[in-house]
Amino acid sequence: MARLALELNKSKKKLSYLTDTALDENTAKLFKQVTQQIEKLEKDLGRRIAGLGRAQQQVLPDDVVDALTFQQGLLDFHIYTQDSRDKLVAIWVDLLLKFK
Repeated sequence: MARLALELNKSKKKLSYLTDTALDENTAKLFKQVTQQIEKLEKDLGRRIAGLGRAQQQVLPDDVVDALTFQQGLLDFHIYTQDSRDKLVAIWVDLLLKFK
């Protein structure tokens, strides 16, 4: 399981690097491959860790919006590596009105 975790960490760092590079056809293909590899590794790890497999279901943006009520928001954190340093990005999505 440790090998999978290390491989997942490497893949996420590679994906972080790719987001900072110029987007061309080759980079786009590599980005897609790395993203698919990350999804597979996360599923594999999820199957090996009790209960985590159930948490690895796909959640779509509409699912999140549907779960929010009036004047609620969403706070999400992402950690990425740039110039050999870990960086944290916080994203706040404020839902004032819901049209449906």
